[in-house]
Amino acid sequence: MSTVDELRALIEAEQRSHQATMAELHRETAALQSVLADQQAAFTELITRVTELRVAKGEFMASQAAGGAKLRHFQTGCGLADEILMRLQAKLREPTGKSGSLLDKLVAAAKEGLTRSGRGQPVRLAADVAHTNIAIATRPDIRGVRAWAKEHWAACPRCAAAATKLPRQEPYSYSSTSKGLRAAPDLRRVPGKRYRRVVVRLLQDRSLEARGEETTIEVVRSILLLRVQSPQGQPLADARATSATVADVVNRAVREALAMTQARVRTSAPWNQAATANTELSVAVDLLLHSIVPVVRVKAVNNPYAAQDRCSILQVEVRLCTPIQISVLTPLLDVMQRADHRAYIAAHLWTPLARTVGGFFGHQDVLQDYTGVAVRFVDGLFDLFVQAEQQRQRTPHPVEVTEKLYVLAHALALSNTTVELELAVPNVVEQLRSTGAAKRSGLRLARALLCNLTAPAPLQVPPATDPGAVDLCVKITRAPTAVLALLNNTFSSNERLPSTSRNSILDLVVTPKIKIGMALKLYSELFIEVYRPFSRQSGVVIAAENGVGGRPRAPACVPVVDLSVDTVAANESLSAATATWVEALRQQEQHAEEDSEVEVKGKALAEQLLRDAEQNTLVGRVKKELEGLEVKVVGVANTHLDVALPFGLSLMEAKDMSRPLFYVHVESM
Repeated sequence: MSTVDELRALIEAEQRSHQATMAELHRETAALQSVLADQQAAFTELITRVTELRVAKGEFMASQAAGGAKLRHFQTGCGLADEILMRLQAKLREPTGKSGSLLDKLVAAAKEGLTRSGRGQPVRLAADVAHTNIAIATRPDIRGVRAWAKEHWAACPRCAAAATKLPRQEPYSYSSTSKGLRAAPDLRRVPGKRYRRVVVRLLQDRSLEARGEETTIEVVRSILLLRVQSPQGQPLADARATSATVADVVNRAVREALAMTQARVRTSAPWNQAATANTELSVAVDLLLHSIVPVVRVKAVNNPYAAQDRCSILQVEVRLCTPIQISVLTPLLDVMQRADHRAYIAAHLWTPLARTVGGFFGHQDVLQDYTGVAVRFVDGLFDLFVQAEQQRQRTPHPVEVTEKLYVLAHALALSNTTVELELAVPNVVEQLRSTGAAKRSGLRLARALLCNLTAPAPLQVPPATDPGAVDLCVKITRAPTAVLALLNNTFSSNERLPSTSRNSILDLVVTPKIKIGMALKLYSELFIEVYRPFSRQSGVVIAAENGVGGRPRAPACVPVVDLSVDTVAANESLSAATATWVEALRQQEQHAEEDSEVEVKGKALAEQLLRDAEQNTLVGRVKKELEGLEVKVVGVANTHLDVALPFGLSLMEAKDMSRPLFYVHVESM
């Protein structure tokens, strides 16, 4: 009987093994079929492009003869920025057939997920629309070490025991088996660092029709959750009564600050000076500033964690409203669409500001040059986009660009697409009591960011957080998969990666476009890890050099990773260059108190700003009034900021009174 049972158990085990093998073969077959389908689609697209190229050539020659838009040559001052703009221009000028421009394709992809149940019914999100979540996180170790460690721990009890001693709050443990976004590190658990989080998404708000008899609309809404105490360091005795008095104080301060801003712009802004006057910009800015009506509300908020910190929470809400009958943003937006006005703002606002800030840090010319490159790059993007759309709008019934952007914003708001940035920042920022402290803090923060591009020396296995580096994690949740696929097909490379950039065997076979497209089809969540570069000083051995060419074999407990020689060379070059930058920042930090000739003006202005913050009559009066109310502000627990998108914010520009309005929502903590 036992023989029969053993035989039956053996057969069942073989069946399970066979089923697992067949399931793996099915998955591999599906992946290969997806690659084949992508290759067939790419070949079909190539044939279509060749066919359309002949038609496009005739249209291009006709447009040139008729004075059409010619190929632009960008001169931003940076070769990489020029190359990006030229490639984007080439993409926008490619024959696109019936699909239209890139914006048309994005709108079409976004509309796939929108539906309306009937005439007069609001637009809603379709039930079958696909979304993708993406997370990108930095890691304090080297690619390939994790696979080696798991295999090594299975054969080495001593190293396996050491791995179990890792603190439970360590977010980079090798023992995690989570997939997708759940595999992203929890940066709130990083010891010895300050956790920061910024969330950006689009919010849908009431339409003009739903606002009834309201006469104003909010263009900016901000909410601050303040942690306050009594002078004795205890929660407020009567927070609700105190909030009403605080509201009066903040309301007077906001109105006075707005009046001071209007006066300063009228007397000090470059567009109101005789030598640098700009009448159109002056009228647009003055119309906006003098139409703003501030509204302040303050209330006490119950928070279970506030009592543990011996604090009360006051929610301070400030709304900047404008009249609903007229548009006060349209004149300013119209001005900004002209290249001469954008060049004026760059010359009289951004460049002087960059020179001042750069002088404070001792890099006046460097920051000015980079600011100029950034301004010219953004200006090139704007002109390129407008040029492409103006070419598209030579049809009898052109569709406005703003209408297309509205549809795209509507789809993202209904999908609740969110971009989240998480940081764990070392305690490198000093209290800003002097210009030297401010400069040291800025240099240390830059050095902490660059640490993610330097090789760990030596590498710790299992990995632990680097106390001197900024840990980063970027999450994009509920992004429409159709939009991501379109962006991938438009901008991803259709050539295989060079040998210096390959991370796996798959990169030898497929291109980035096919690789990303296959991932979007097969997975709803993607987790991308950014590793530190390899360096021989990290104590890691390359498999290709382990015991080869007279080199000794690595000891059993030394990590061995399978990286190509070209990848290793590129990693070492990046690590060496970053180490040079970090050392330069460290040298500047040691001489942070020394003044150079270019720093004198910047430091003088910085010290003046510090004095103004302490001695400003408005700020000082608010502080005194709060002290008189026996309210001490300990810190800011959370911040919310909503900025209205310029789509139908007034009755005079509304195309449909029932269409919702949208706000860009930014939350930080």
